[in-house]
Amino acid sequence: MRHPYDLAVGLEEDERLDAAVNALEQAMPAKLLDPATRRALEGRSFGHTLHPLLMLLPLGTWTSATVLRLLGPRRYSGAASTLTAVGLLAAAPTVATGLVEWQRAEPSAKRVGVAHAAANTVALGMYATSMTSSWRGRRIRALIAALAGATAAGAGGYLGGHLSYAQGTGVDRNRIDPALVDRGSSEGGGDIEVVSADTGSDADTGSDATAGAGGTAGAGGTPGAPATAPRDLAAPVDVPAPIDRPAT
Repeated sequence: MRHPYDLAVGLEEDERLDAAVNALEQAMPAKLLDPATRRALEGRSFGHTLHPLLMLLPLGTWTSATVLRLLGPRRYSGAASTLTAVGLLAAAPTVATGLVEWQRAEPSAKRVGVAHAAANTVALGMYATSMTSSWRGRRIRALIAALAGATAAGAGGYLGGHLSYAQGTGVDRNRIDPALVDRGSSEGGGDIEVVSADTGSDADTGSDATAGAGGTAGAGGTPGAPATAPRDLAAPVDVPAPIDRPAT
């Protein structure tokens, strides 16, 4: 049996998924492309993307609902259905923030992203089936659908973790750690100058909360391209000594 990580890497390299990627890009709601809406959904005012935070709501409520159906298909049926409904409602903003983050991702991450979205869509459908089955008194069917939904959500969650931790989707790669600047100043390491490129208006330093996420350009840059400046515009950087602390 192949390791899940190998399967995820296989998705990164599977060009057959490009058709699904293109279809999803074409189907993106126009409202999500509005700059003000994008800034809100990207979570710039929070300092990091919102999607990882919001996904806790559907995942948490659906998992709890599944446990309740296992413990008492009849006794906890109402509570399980209520939790399932809350998760279904929370799925809407979770999907919206995920789509905005996905649109700025690298091509390989977009392939994993469509598989992530497909698994979560199956989970959503299974939990909706579980809830309606419970309303109709079909408690065993509700339990089976919930277990299927939990399996799909688990697969989607693993792929989401791969996107974040293995591929760095949504991670600000242009951010300068203030600790580096402080240590460089205190130990005589000199100043660290930010690389910027003149785009014809304000200089683009890539300093917004989500600029450089997943290896893409910041505001004013080209979407999908690394956030770099032309060689002749790059300012010299005096790098201080490494910080002796665990990596994060």
